[in-house]
Parts: sequence; structure tokens; C-alpha cells
Amino acid sequence: MGVNFPTSSLGAKLMNRVKRALRQSARVNLSLLGAVLLGACLMVPAAGGSAPVQTSYLWHLHQPIYWPAQRPGSPEHYEVAWDTIQQQNGGRTHPSETLSSIFGLDDRIAAYQFRPRDSVQTILGLPNAGAQLTYSGSLIENVNSLSGNLSGYYSGWQNSFIQARQWTTSGGKPRLDMVNFTHHHSLAPLQTTRTVQMELLLHQHMMAQRFGTNPPLSKGFFPTEMAFSERLIPVLKSVGIEWAVVSGNHLSRVCADFPLVLGSGGENTQPPNLADVLNPAQGYYYRVSIDRGCSPCNAAPFAYTPHRAQYVDPYTGAVQTLVVVPSAMEFSWFDGYRNLGANELAPIASQNNPSRPMLVLMAHDGDNAYGGGYSYYMESVQNFCYGAAALGYNPTTVEQYLSQFPVPADDIVKVEDGAWVNADGDFGSPTFINWNYPLLNAAGQPDPVNGWHEKPREYAVYLAAENRIRTAEKVLGVTPRIAEVANPSSGANAVEKAWHFFLAALDSGFLYYGTYGDVEVRGTIACNKAVEFADSVLTGNFPDTVGPTIWIPQRWPYNPGSVNFGVETGYTQKILGPDFTIWTFVYDVSGLSSVTLKWRVDNDGINPLNSTQNETYAGGPEVGAWQSLPMNGRAFPKGNVYNKPDINYYVLPTYIADHFSATISGQTNKLIDYYVEAVDAKGNVERTPIQHVWVGNLSGGGGGGSSNRVTLTPSTPTAGQPVGIAYDPVGGPLQGAPAVNLHWGINNWATVYTDVAMSWNASAQRWMTTVTLPLTATQLDMVFNNGAGTWDNNSGQDWHFPVQGAPAPMWTIDGNPESESLVRANTPGGLKLWVARDGNLLYVGTQGAGNGRDHFIFITRNLTNVRSAPWGKAGTCVAWDAYLANENDNNWSGWFDANESQTLGGFALQASGGSGGVLEGQIDLSQLYPSGGGGLVATADVPSVIYIAAVEYGTANGGTLFSSTQVPSTSNGDGNLDAGEFFAFTLSAVEDWSLY
Repeated sequence: MGVNFPTSSLGAKLMNRVKRALRQSARVNLSLLGAVLLGACLMVPAAGGSAPVQTSYLWHLHQPIYWPAQRPGSPEHYEVAWDTIQQQNGGRTHPSETLSSIFGLDDRIAAYQFRPRDSVQTILGLPNAGAQLTYSGSLIENVNSLSGNLSGYYSGWQNSFIQARQWTTSGGKPRLDMVNFTHHHSLAPLQTTRTVQMELLLHQHMMAQRFGTNPPLSKGFFPTEMAFSERLIPVLKSVGIEWAVVSGNHLSRVCADFPLVLGSGGENTQPPNLADVLNPAQGYYYRVSIDRGCSPCNAAPFAYTPHRAQYVDPYTGAVQTLVVVPSAMEFSWFDGYRNLGANELAPIASQNNPSRPMLVLMAHDGDNAYGGGYSYYMESVQNFCYGAAALGYNPTTVEQYLSQFPVPADDIVKVEDGAWVNADGDFGSPTFINWNYPLLNAAGQPDPVNGWHEKPREYAVYLAAENRIRTAEKVLGVTPRIAEVANPSSGANAVEKAWHFFLAALDSGFLYYGTYGDVEVRGTIACNKAVEFADSVLTGNFPDTVGPTIWIPQRWPYNPGSVNFGVETGYTQKILGPDFTIWTFVYDVSGLSSVTLKWRVDNDGINPLNSTQNETYAGGPEVGAWQSLPMNGRAFPKGNVYNKPDINYYVLPTYIADHFSATISGQTNKLIDYYVEAVDAKGNVERTPIQHVWVGNLSGGGGGGSSNRVTLTPSTPTAGQPVGIAYDPVGGPLQGAPAVNLHWGINNWATVYTDVAMSWNASAQRWMTTVTLPLTATQLDMVFNNGAGTWDNNSGQDWHFPVQGAPAPMWTIDGNPESESLVRANTPGGLKLWVARDGNLLYVGTQGAGNGRDHFIFITRNLTNVRSAPWGKAGTCVAWDAYLANENDNNWSGWFDANESQTLGGFALQASGGSGGVLEGQIDLSQLYPSGGGGLVATADVPSVIYIAAVEYGTANGGTLFSSTQVPSTSNGDGNLDAGEFFAFTLSAVEDWSLY
């Protein structure tokens, strides 16, 4: 069912779309497109003595060490913010950002010194209300340096945080809980255990130095980018951490009945691998579209309730658990970018369990966008909290919640690897793809054996430096003093100085932003300085007792033998073969003797949470014996392999790890465990944690109808999206046929489409193809033939499969204007051109017709051909593939195809608000540009770039083009719509909703 939100002050359009211009020129189009509530009815929350829904915040504050090079005049320390500002004031061009502008913003000056305290003070009237805060170690260093130097920063800035930590809830917990964090904002799941430990110890030291230990340091942890893996549990526990914030999506995605939708209307990234789908079915899910380009979907109350995750020591089988506190991705996004009302929790509040109530944790940046401004901290927070209390909810803190509602020891859940969904281009990828891109060949296709990419290259640099530093530490026979790592004195030893520089290399922003400015050399600069110190120890014939450093192994494809999706596949669903490659980086100071991939097959196809046999090297009767594959190694290139113009490696790394890969072949419908073992030239052995993958059978889903000889991918297709079809001819009239065609239609054959030639897949022993369903589809119908009169119609029953409705797109076709952030071209005094993309749906808009003029929006993939203007207008026009028109006389609007016929209505919508509104429409590009058919993964032939223009013509026959208003602006004013007068809209990349 849908959710009706109050409209008293918003109006009909704003019920679905809340727009806010953000501070500091950052802007984003925020859409509350409506909720998809699955499997339950909306009910009134229980009243009485039961525990109500609990709410809380986490605000994240961070700035990196922008230039982690040696501080001028201080060889043992890197630059902090004031050092860099002085160098930039003196004319230095690095780093590419201007730090005085970054730190000089009024809202940041406030957020870094007092505003979180002020915000919590506004909610002290509630007995338990408060917030969690991360204050990164590098930010502490930067603000310390700015104190008394940059305007607005003052000594004693830390005192407001000390004060707020003293305020307590009814249970004696801090109202402002300053939680643990990786000091330099490193992405913990992709770093080594030793590196993460050093980051955490460094942050704890800095927190104690600056904010004191009364109350004691927090037991909580917020991972950088909310990027979590169960592999982190041992190192977190080793430093006293008892709970961690995770994305609720990574609990929901691995529930047995998760309603998977791929694309911006759902999961805009890889589907979960079935090896991870270990959480029980939940029944009730809440999906909301956010303007980051995805639609988080979470199980209520499951994904809003703290649980425990576990890690099994692969050597001993010992189990460690950690409380995981899910963050509500959808409410976190809205709270960070607009004023969130407590009444918006109603769709999930209906599912609250009063014995263990939900904790709706809203976690987001506290120094960017709306969530970093005065209106947020001083108005929205108190309005939400007091509004929540008025509705019977209880604003609280995590520590207060856990003291009132302890997590049972046996409440063990699976948390899928991944970060928060609002990282642009990542969307919660289980491979952390925005910080860890796949290796690519020169054509831009995944190549895990011989490929290269600048993002994983950084980890190869980190890995080599880490191994040399750990080896130097062992040779020197010292335990680094954390105080000297934080702020090396002249008495610091070489290992402490090495750790100091190395850790500063690891800021995840250096990977997030990729090749922006001079970002691509910063990690190398810091690592080179670090190994310079380490190498001063590694001289002569030193003893090496440290094993190789191995990066956590990567896998391609992520879902072998099943559906893959996301940036790796161009945001199209692709069933990839069952063979998969494991690859990694390995480095050792003494060189490598061998690197081996170990793998085994699970005997029953499941890895239950109540068994540890899949998690240990020893195994047991539930798993098979280990098999070994030698991994092929190569020197990984240090340089710009593909000569990308936006990369300038003017500094190359001193050391870099080697690349290793091996491919597992010939397995289908199996659960496989694997790890990598490396032996160095001295005989030291290192192993990675055990990982798991389900290998499919090239269908990716179950069947439907009365015969299981047809399977679909996904098993329940979605209107407007592709669906893979696999047909098994064995036992039917087409067994042995040399060719098979798919004959298909929708809605009980109400519409029938052209037959599609299928392709034979020898590995799967199936005929296969893919078609894209129309938006109007509610049922998919099909039979098969050989093109020569022989048909397989399932013994007269045909095959029929239910189709779920398409998710609401990121706009509303109602004749009212969309966000100004979607305006791609604007002619002053003339027309505007709105353009957006949601999967294969294209949205276009311009002002509505009026004032004696007809309006047109043209779409084409080719600017070469020219034809007469449409509707008998004067002049010529680039030949169009489709156009949307709006007539002045009666405000009529409609879509036309290349032949000026109205054949597009089955997959196109339009509306016009007349002269006071907009002409707007959407069209399904996969239907406008259909595939040639056939192939294992046949997809629509949607071009990578389309060209769009909007114009006005006089409404009478022979009416001329108004050159002064056309958009994009005219190049010559000749009254014709020429090739140089179109806007080029790139479709090969995901829509960019990023904030800068």
C-alpha cells in the first residue's frame, strides 16, 4: 500500500518531492517518491506501557590530512591544515583544494567547535535525548593547528564537546557520545588488521588527549562510510569496542524474502550473493527512493533493531560477537538533506516490537549540506525530537538504548559486507566499489587477470608499505608508542615515524574522488616517506619473521552463474558464467615463494549461522576437502597504464605489491569456501580469512507456470526492466531443434511482440535470451518455436509469470516543474531543458506551450541526417528518433516516432501544464531502441549518448522556429534546428547526484 504524507503546507507537487537549496553551493534534488510497503498493512503503533520506537542521531565530522607530505622544517611530521594554508598562501599549488576556503565556511567553523553541543542542549528537556558524534583524528589535528591562526578558530574549542559529554541521560549515559573511528578515515574492511588496529588506537589516544576520559571513552564505533565487514569484529573487540553502526540495508538484503529490485528504483548495485542470504524471512519491507540514485529497502522491525554479528577464528573456531546497530538509510538521507518530520516514521512504527523496540538511528555527515548547517542543528533536531516525543516515541542515545534493551547473546544475524547507500556510484555495493573498482582492460571491461585500475592500484601501494613497516617493527623489536605515532618528536624511532606517515595515506576520500586534482598522488607521497623510515631499519642481513601481507581477495564475477548488475555491467542485468576468478595483491620484503588459492565445496549448499565448519580451515563433515590452485603472479604496473588524461602520476611509488589470480571452473549450483595462502622466501606463511560464494546455474532464479523447463532472471520480473529467459527443450517438442525462438507477450497475450531468436548455452544446456518488459506489464506470457512450424506451448497451457509493478521513477509526470537541479541547459529569456534518467527511463521537460507557439522536445542518437521540420513547420531539423510536442491551441501533448506516427504510447507518458507549467514526459529507451535479439545476455541497444533539444515554432502551418528561445542556444540563428544545437546526454554512466 502507499503512504499518505501530510500536505498542509507543501501542495500537491511537494507531497512527493521536497526541494531545498543547500549551503555552500552544494545542491541535490531530494525526492520522497513514496514508500513501497510489502507484505503487511499499516497499523497504529501500540499504546500503553510497552516500549515505543526509539530514535537517535549520529553526526560525522571529518577533514583529511590534505597533503600528507613532510612538514617544512619538520622531517618527522606531515603537514596539517595550517601548515598547508601557509604554503598555499606562499604560492604552492598543492593540494588542489584551497584549504582556507574549506575550513573557513561559517557552518564548518561552528560544527567543528560548538554547534553539536548547542544542538544537544536544545533537547535536554527530554530525559534520554542525545546524539552520537564522530570527530576524526585528522580533523582534531587540523583544528588544533587552526586554533588562533585561521579566523573563527579559537583556543579551547574542545571545551564545548567536553561539556556536552558531561550531560547524561536518565540512565547516566553521555548525551553526546563521541564514538570510536579510524583516525585517518581509512576504509577499514579493505585495510589489514594491523592497520585498522593502529588507526583505532591512534584515534583513542587523540580523543583522550583532547576530550578527556571522564566519562570514559565510548564503547561504540562508526566505520568510515559506514563500511563494515564481520572480519572487523576481532580487531574492534581488541580495543574495547562493544558495538558498531552498520547500514540496515546490509541486514535486509540478506533476508530470505528480500524483495530485490535492480536499478535506481531499488538496489543500484550488485545483487546479494546467495552465500550471504542467511537471515530469516521478515515479511514486511519499507522502500523509499532517495535522490542519490537508489531506493533503500529495509525489513521492519528487523533492520531497525540492534542484533549481534559474529566472527569465527578460522584457526581455532572460537566465536566472537559484536552488537551491530543498524542505521536507517532512508531516514538518514532525508535528515541530512532536509527537515525530517517525526510523522514520517509512521510506516515502520506500525511494526514496532514493544519488548525490543526499534531504534531509528539517523547517521550522516554533520559538516556538509543541510545536515551541517544552523537550521539543521538548531531547528530541525529539536523539532524532530519534540515532535517524536509528542507521537509517543522516545529520543535516546545508543548507549541508553542498549542499557535498557540488551541484545540477547543468541540474537545472531548476518551482516553483508558494504557501506552506506548514499555514497555516489557505490549505493551500498558489497564490494565497496566506489573505493575498490574492478580491474579493467583497455576497452573498459572487467579483466581480473591482466587488467588495471587506479583505485585498486592504491591498495597495492598501501600493502607494500604496510609489510615493510611491520617487518621493520619486528626487526627493531619495539612496540610503537601511540603518542609518538600521533605526533612524532625528535626522539621518535623510525617505525613510529613510518606509521605516522603511512596512516595519513589511507583517507578513503583519496579513493572516493579518484583522479580529482592531485588526489591520485597523495597516498604515494605518504607511503614513500613511510618506507623511507622503515628502510632505514631494513638494512644488511636482517631477520625476517613476518609473513606476506595479502589484500582481502576479490572476485569476478561477484555472482558467478547468476545475475550481476551495477557499474561493472553498465547498470544492465547480465547473467555471467559460473567460472570465476579470485585475485589479490601480495607483498613481502623477502620476496614470495608461492601464492595458492585454496577452495572447497560445501556438502549441503548452506552455511548456517549456528555452525562454524565453513568458517574454519579444519572444516568438518559439512564441507569437502580443500583443493589447491597455484595463483599466477605478475608485477602490477605503477604507472598510468591506459594513459588516462586525468591522471598525473608525477610521483611513483617506491614499492608496489604484485598481482595474483586464479580461476575456479566447472562448478554450478554449489556453495564454495575459499582463501589465499602465501609463503615468503623465508618460509613465513600467511592466510586470508575464509570467504564464501554461491555459484549459480546460469539462470539466476526460479521458474513459474506449470513447467520448470523455463526459468527467469530475476525470478519475479519487474515492469520496465529486463528479464532473462532460459528454456530447457528436453522432454518437449523442440528437443534437438537447431534453432529456437521466443514468442512472447504480456497481460494474458493482450499485446504480442516480435519473436526473438534465442542463443544456445552449452554450459547451461539451455536456450537463452533477454527481453525488456513494457511499463504496462503485469504478466509475462511465452511459448517457443523452431521457426518451421513446431511449437512448445507447455502442453497447451503456455507459460505465464507474474510481473511486479515498476518502482516509481524519480519524477512526477503532472505538468509541474521538477527540481532546478535537473535543468541541463537554459537559454536566458527562453526555454529550459530538464533531463534525467532512471534506469532505461528518460525524462525530458521544457516550458509548456502558449503565446501562440507550439513546443517540441526532440530526441536522437545520430546528428548526421536532416529532414523537414515536423507538423509542417518551416525550415529543417536534425532527423529525430522521437519527439514530444505540445500544441498551443488546446494544450494537447503527445509523443511521436521517427515516422511522425503516435506508436510510442505503450512505453511513454506525457503531460503539459500549459503556458504556466511545463511540457514533460518519460520514455522507455529500451523500447525506443530495441535489441537485435539473441545472445546469452541480450540487452536493449540503448546508445551511450543521446542528443536532446527543445524549441518553439509558431503555431500556424509553416510557423517558424524562434531561434532566440531554443535550448541549447542557437549557433547561427538560421531558423533551422542544426546538429550543433543539441544537448548531449550521456547514458553510459549512472546519474550524478553528488555533492561537492
